[in-house]
Amino acid sequence: MPLMRRMPKLRGWGNRPVVKTDYQILNIEDLAVFAAGEKVTPQSLVEKGLIKNTNKPVKILGDGELEVKLEFEGVELSGNAARKLGIEKKEKKENKEGKGEKGKRNKKEPQDKGVKEDKEDKEDKGDKEGKGDKEDKGDKENKDN
Repeated sequence: MPLMRRMPKLRGWGNRPVVKTDYQILNIEDLAVFAAGEKVTPQSLVEKGLIKNTNKPVKILGDGELEVKLEFEGVELSGNAARKLGIEKKEKKENKEGKGEKGKRNKKEPQDKGVKEDKEDKEDKGDKEGKGDKEDKGDKENKDN
């Protein structure tokens, strides 16, 4: 049997591999073991026994309340957790039009009026030069006769 018949058929979107990040999940209420002003890092979470290892990324979700202020480094926060802790999350960058769509061309900006005036001036000069050329031709014809 030919090779192409033996290969599996991968058509459409359904057969594409799913790229998914597997997080170690904590809630805000789990962070009560930290003292005020302490830095929360994956290593400090392992030391406190909240996560097993630092091989996977850590994400903190917004379930519960926390009375002390903490510093976060190397840890991702959900939107709800960031609001409860008073931390601003970085927003996604958008293009100039405010749309995140790819492939759309930006409209060309209109040219400056100064550029149009220059073109008109050139045309006016060309007309004057053209008239002068016609007169010169006529003068040459008269001289020849």
